[in-house]
Amino acid sequence: MARLEAVLFDLDSTLLNTNCLRAFRESRDFSKITDEHIANTKCYSQVPLLLRRLREAGVRTGIVTNSPRDYADKLIAHHGISDVIDVVITYNDVGPSGKKPSSKGIHIALNALGITKLKRVAYVGDEYTDVIAAYRAG
Repeated sequence: MARLEAVLFDLDSTLLNTNCLRAFRESRDFSKITDEHIANTKCYSQVPLLLRRLREAGVRTGIVTNSPRDYADKLIAHHGISDVIDVVITYNDVGPSGKKPSSKGIHIALNALGITKLKRVAYVGDEYTDVIAAYRAG
């Protein structure tokens, strides 16, 4: 079995419970999200440990999200996982045509990590669009 080189994750409802921000995400009105809203999100309990263990095992990690950069960066910083994430790809990086289920964000992340062996990468998400994007990425 090939050694795992990287694990890429979706952000919302995969690493973080952001259900309280769902209305903002669905309306794409991210400008009204306050620090108080961000404080009401939760990091799933085992996520920090998982990310640290992957790091210790030499496995690179990344986030590929359809959300905008500012939103993702605020959440990642608030939950203190910035130091265990190697790359973050957001809507700002892919534009409208690159949103999942497009594989564009996954390919950008893998390129940034210098990974070419797709069989050594796992993608974890909570939506059908994540499954399709991972499938399309190979």
